[in-house]
Amino acid sequence: MMVSVYLPWWRAERLARRLRPRPDAVLLARAERGQRIVAGMCGAAFKAGVRHGLSIAHARALLAGRSVHIADEDAPADARRLVAMAQWASRRWSPIVSVDGTDGLLLNVAGCEHLFAGLDGLVRDMERAVRALCVTPFIGAARTIGAAWAMARFAPRELRLVPSGREREALSPLPVAALRIDDDIVGALAEVGIERIGQLLELPRSSLPARYGDDLLLRIDQAMGHAIEMVDRTRERNDLLVSHEIPGGTTRLESIEAVTKRLLTHVVDSLLRMESGLRRLYATFDRMGGAPELCEIEVSRPSRDPRHLWMLIHPKIERVHMGFGVERVTLRAAGISRLAHTQASLPGASKDPRNTNHNDEEPGDEGPMGVLIDTLASRLGREHVQRAQLVPSHRPERAFRLLPVERVEPWACEAIPVGPRPSELFVEPEPAQVVALRPDGPVMRVAWSAGNSSILCCIGPERIGPEWWRDSDDTRDYFRVQAESGGWLWLFRTLHAGMWFVHGRWS
Repeated sequence: MMVSVYLPWWRAERLARRLRPRPDAVLLARAERGQRIVAGMCGAAFKAGVRHGLSIAHARALLAGRSVHIADEDAPADARRLVAMAQWASRRWSPIVSVDGTDGLLLNVAGCEHLFAGLDGLVRDMERAVRALCVTPFIGAARTIGAAWAMARFAPRELRLVPSGREREALSPLPVAALRIDDDIVGALAEVGIERIGQLLELPRSSLPARYGDDLLLRIDQAMGHAIEMVDRTRERNDLLVSHEIPGGTTRLESIEAVTKRLLTHVVDSLLRMESGLRRLYATFDRMGGAPELCEIEVSRPSRDPRHLWMLIHPKIERVHMGFGVERVTLRAAGISRLAHTQASLPGASKDPRNTNHNDEEPGDEGPMGVLIDTLASRLGREHVQRAQLVPSHRPERAFRLLPVERVEPWACEAIPVGPRPSELFVEPEPAQVVALRPDGPVMRVAWSAGNSSILCCIGPERIGPEWWRDSDDTRDYFRVQAESGGWLWLFRTLHAGMWFVHGRWS
């Protein structure tokens, strides 16, 4: 028997359970064609009429009067979490589990039903366990993958278990989209009045391929069991998986930490033999009578440094809820790649500025910068840790851009030779009132939001114009001035309007 688990709102529901206070609705957004559109939603938003592809503004209008939390989708991270969920399911119900798109799982439970007192008991246990994760499941079971998939997504709840040999009877009332065919074929069938699978099955088979293609017949045969379709077990490539069972379970944090540390040593030893490092590490704690707890960390570059990895995952283990006891601990290393060997520097030899391994570290060891980045990312979230990358522009506000740390290549752009620049550059230049000997300087006195001060020293001007391809006449003359307090400010005057602004200061 095949089981299809449909999780239409799992990404938003996973986010909602971590929010305090919990909002009435959660939306996931992505940018497309210059606007933000809905990429995911919770069940409450779906019931209010929100659908994939709607603009965020339209979705907000449908949810007027409710508290709404909107977050950007993270498709790669969600894909990894769905793989982790599939592996959790493979340990609980069947060893043959596959990820089905971005919102479902497929299981081949043949030979496993008797462990749950039949298929009904297995489906009930599956629904109860998934709901314990605060995720809403829709489950269909049938002899074929196509029929199980259709029942999970389109059938009423009481009809989702299809007895063997009754696929045609169960599928006939469902829309033709339940056959997993393209939208173009669904539209073409609707044009001739074919909206239900039962209507489609009444047509002569020989007339279908010429008009709708061979894929339609294949999907019909797969759903009815006339064509073979297998569940391919999902597993992330090159993963390392180690686990340890604790007889009787334990609620002692010290025991869990000791087991996890021992498993981490096994992972590091395996990586050492493979001359590789990991980018992601997942720790799963199977609890007695409850849903498993999952901890995950991600490092900025492949690593096999046990001290560094333990420092990142240890705080997460301390927050694990033990429930009635943890009976199994599993570590999975993902994103494994080979580590390049680095030539150690000879004593007294000059160092290449492009060689980041200044401390003669062993491959896989994290330098101070890597430790800092990973520690901040673990506590704040990787999307909140950014680094500046140089951009070839003379304009100060356009001479750099902020990117996630793993995407920055420090030597991708050579810096344009410029004069001294302030240690603090304001996001928006602040207007100032200036007294100068001449309209273009030197500056004698400046008044702005931070105060009013006489100027002891004025250096400039340094003229900076806009890029030639920009239709702008925003040429500026910059001055470095020293206030009475001793601090230095960076001022500029716009040539076209003669207005003065403070753009930065030296700490």
